[in-house]
Amino acid sequence: EESGKWLPMKSNTTVLDKPFVYESKAEPVKMGENLLNNGGFEDGVDAWVASNFARLELSENAHSGKFSLYVPAHLRWSGVTVGIKDILCRGGAGKYRISFYTLRGPLGEQTMVNCAVTLKYGEVTNDENMPSEVFRAPFELSNEWTKNSIEFELSEDMAKVNNSYFILHNNHESGELSFYLDDVTVEKIG
Repeated sequence: EESGKWLPMKSNTTVLDKPFVYESKAEPVKMGENLLNNGGFEDGVDAWVASNFARLELSENAHSGKFSLYVPAHLRWSGVTVGIKDILCRGGAGKYRISFYTLRGPLGEQTMVNCAVTLKYGEVTNDENMPSEVFRAPFELSNEWTKNSIEFELSEDMAKVNNSYFILHNNHESGELSFYLDDVTVEKIG
């Protein structure tokens, strides 16, 4: 079976030229095993993407190790995201937890950061028509490193994941927000 070809569009919308179905080939994973590479940013920020004009900067203000990720998020929906589709396809259906440490940054008056996990699954012809589930949780930023987590369940129907990502972003109409992020883990817990 031939997979679809991704066509980049100027509008940041991804369109497929034919249906794309990703068959999950779940491998046994150990419960509690961290499935995310470089969640401590010791090897840079390659897998992480800035959204809506945010900047991503390595910082030596780390929770552990040498580096963390500093995110000045000036606009609504600006922040940081990382794809987790391959992780979910590897682990298959079940319950997952994403844990991460945050620290309030020096810019902005806002103290709330929104966290979301978006799962897009099934057979589709483009990203906009893809069935999806979104798990959201707001978190208060503190002046000390704080552990946060979000849990979600991937059903058997959703195990054919086409696209999935974890995002932390500013959800305020106005007002700046900045934060540090470190020690991000993705674990299968059930």
